[in-house]
Amino acid sequence: MASTPGTTTALTAWAGVLASCPAVWAPLAVHDPDHRVHVRLAAADDWEAYLLTWPSGHGVEVHDHGRSAGAVAVVAGSLVELVARPTARSGARPGTDRLVRHRIGAGTVRPVPPGRIHDVINVGRFPATSIHIYGPALETMTFYDDDLRPVRTERVFPEPPLLGLDEVRAILRRTGSRART
Repeated sequence: MASTPGTTTALTAWAGVLASCPAVWAPLAVHDPDHRVHVRLAAADDWEAYLLTWPSGHGVEVHDHGRSAGAVAVVAGSLVELVARPTARSGARPGTDRLVRHRIGAGTVRPVPPGRIHDVINVGRFPATSIHIYGPALETMTFYDDDLRPVRTERVFPEPPLLGLDEVRAILRRTGSRART
């Protein structure tokens, strides 16, 4: 990635590149039948990548990513993204009608622009695996109630990445990607 990738387009491209390299992330995919598991795969000054595994029926809760843009690449199974309608904050629709449902199947990369209020859930019968890229790295996440009112903001304290930038550069070289770290 460039030194300041922060565009949703660049993050979406990078998520696709990383998703296309299962030899790197597949050994790290731990599926717990009772909990969603996440690991921080890689990070630079202006972006980071996570690998998430989702048991059936598990999600996050309605949230945003602070000032970060992002992208979600589903690499196994499928997820559902529930996105707040643009008019939802004005009170135009009650309750869950405020959220639009988008299926994200394996092989799909979905951009997440900054400011998007959404939830991600595995509603399928089988586990799912996804890669999430954020730029800049996550600092806060705000969580919302059913009426899309903010209820809390949490600081994000990321763990050290499992892959170094040299490993990421090697992935990009092997895939012929034009993205730069």
